[in-house]
Amino acid sequence: MRSLIVAAALLACAAGCTATSVYTYPQSIQQRYLITTGDADRPYESLGYVQITQKGADILGFVPIVSADLESIFGDALIREIERAGADGVINVHFYERQWTPAQRIGFLLSIVVWVPTYVELTGELIRFAPEGAPGAAPGAAPGAPADMPPQPGPGM
Repeated sequence: MRSLIVAAALLACAAGCTATSVYTYPQSIQQRYLITTGDADRPYESLGYVQITQKGADILGFVPIVSADLESIFGDALIREIERAGADGVINVHFYERQWTPAQRIGFLLSIVVWVPTYVELTGELIRFAPEGAPGAAPGAAPGAPADMPPQPGPGM
């Protein structure tokens, strides 16, 4: 029994403590939509906010039976929402993915836990770019806020 515990501890240490997920948009998506964690650099109209949540499960921490990962939320769900809204992109994107390290997954494998929950959430602001040459909005300005509006006098001015 002691050797099994030592072997499990060594395996957990060797597995490391980092979990990584990467998703890169195909070139066709990059050319068609703006998807950024920052703001847009040209005038736009806000179409509202989007929040997408996916919950899933893996068997024993390794085999996904219900997918909830960055690829499914960015590659499928977000693109559907952009198209449904008729938007040109999403700005101020924030996302969170619950990740399990290899050591934790091995712990699930060695324990009685069969279903391991997965979770991904994304929020952002859907936008449509203003037509080129349209008067009014400055980059990042709220809809209807003219860029050349002079400051309004306040109390004591």
